[in-house]
Amino acid sequence: MKKAFSLILAIIFIVLLATIGMLSFGVSATGVKQTDNLYLSEQAKLIAKSATEHAIIQIQQYDFATNCLYEIPKKYPNDSDWLLQSTVYVTYIGKNKPNGCPDKNWIDSGATKDRNGLDINGKTLIQAVVLDTVVESNPAANTEVIRYSRTTTQKP
Repeated sequence: MKKAFSLILAIIFIVLLATIGMLSFGVSATGVKQTDNLYLSEQAKLIAKSATEHAIIQIQQYDFATNCLYEIPKKYPNDSDWLLQSTVYVTYIGKNKPNGCPDKNWIDSGATKDRNGLDINGKTLIQAVVLDTVVESNPAANTEVIRYSRTTTQKP
């Protein structure tokens, strides 16, 4: 009777050790996943700020004679094997929309004079831009998609 009781006690002890081992393994795996998601989240915030600044430079260099720049996509670190993708959606606030610019990307300000007090006379006048920046992680690279949005108003 003593030997049978010892055998049952040994089996219970082994099951208990296996359960504790599985729980510690699960906690460890969860910690690694949280660290990975935290890293991607911080990277997304930094890339959103960088993409916003890049969009401002692109707007300043763009020729608005025929149309306007309304979507600026960028993939990081490169286009073929990307980890995060940013897209900046631009809405302009100004007067005399260029012909090729969609109505949804233009808010008419009703201005009649530029900053220097001169009449606009049909020229395109951009007073401000609303930049909606969205950064998303590559679904193929991570099981949980990270998405970060940022909206700013800028004077280009």
